[in-house]
Amino acid sequence: MDEEPARLKPEPAVEIGRLRGEIEATRDELGTYLSELDRRRHEVLDLKLQARKHPAVAIGIGVAVVAVVGGAVAMVVRARRPETPRRRFRRALSRIAPPPRPAAQSRMLELFLKAAVPIGVAVVRGLLSQGTTRRPPAS
Repeated sequence: MDEEPARLKPEPAVEIGRLRGEIEATRDELGTYLSELDRRRHEVLDLKLQARKHPAVAIGIGVAVVAVVGGAVAMVVRARRPETPRRRFRRALSRIAPPPRPAAQSRMLELFLKAAVPIGVAVVRGLLSQGTTRRPPAS
């Protein structure tokens, strides 16, 4: 009776060969997946390709970066200017009551915004519509 269970067990060499085959097949499959992931990673991190695929987003990011850098530079320049007695007096006075806004300046700002906002909206809509009609090249 001890010999029957021994016959049901496969030979160690056959079992090792089968396991090696499974390991090789799994390794090949993983290699395919890793190659695809690497290709996608390169595509996502290729800034020129992303700018060509999404020009409106690239323009928006560029404008935002320029605005942030410009604002930071303006703040640094303003902070480094020497404080004059007039500026100290105006700052102290503004703590008591905010300075009145000149009517001409507020009117000019209002006119500018009335003209600039619709133009900006039209430009963004045009950029977005261009981006949706173009098809990326087939890979």
